[in-house]
Amino acid sequence: MVYGGGLENHCTGNRTGGSNPSLSANSLSAGPSFLEQPVRVERYLDRLLGTSEAEDATQEVFIKVSRALPRFRGDSSLSTWIYRIATNVAYDRLRSPLLTNQEIAQALRLTVDTVKIRLHRARTRLKNELGTGCNFYRDERNELACDPKPNVGLLRRRPPSTGSTSR
Repeated sequence: MVYGGGLENHCTGNRTGGSNPSLSANSLSAGPSFLEQPVRVERYLDRLLGTSEAEDATQEVFIKVSRALPRFRGDSSLSTWIYRIATNVAYDRLRSPLLTNQEIAQALRLTVDTVKIRLHRARTRLKNELGTGCNFYRDERNELACDPKPNVGLLRRRPPSTGSTSR
């Protein structure tokens, strides 16, 4: 695999057009070898995104690293900076929808309007089901949280029958 071609030359100061003074050989030797970073980052992204997305995400990370390297200030170690970029790439991928309505329609051989209607109904049903079993609120990090309502579960089960069938 090739990750952001020419990064090794940039990090050792052999890049044409000058080098970032904060990227000296001494600052790079403090952590793991820069050449080991792609393998480590891919393992990290594999844990965050899964194997199917990790390789592509790693490519994206090192493209971003190679473009941003001239602006690396050295406030943190190079590996910390790369992992921050990897984390941001993972968050971006997790935020984006996996399939568009058009792709779902094609896969299920439905019209886009039918997909939209079914997704709307499913979201409404999920909201109602969760609402019957939870008291929703925003926590201190402004994230949605749920306190279970007393004596109410998500699965509404009938009480077990006693064996007699009186009507």
